[in-house]
Amino acid sequence: MIRDGEVLANHRKACLPNYRVFDEKRYFTPGTEATVLDLNGVKAGILVCEDVWDPAPARAARAAGRRC
Repeated sequence: MIRDGEVLANHRKACLPNYRVFDEKRYFTPGTEATVLDLNGVKAGILVCEDVWDPAPARAARAAGRRC
């Protein structure tokens, strides 16, 4: 995520597709950390590609965004 020319976060997707034309598990290592950014007072989790279809990355982002 880049904002005003500054890198705020670098997110690695957790769920790598490996079917039909996809062969990502051969070339990439899945991310293990949730990425949550504060965007003008709103906490936003980043989900990429297959992460949207699997509940685990969304749950991890939600847990990482909670205030203790």
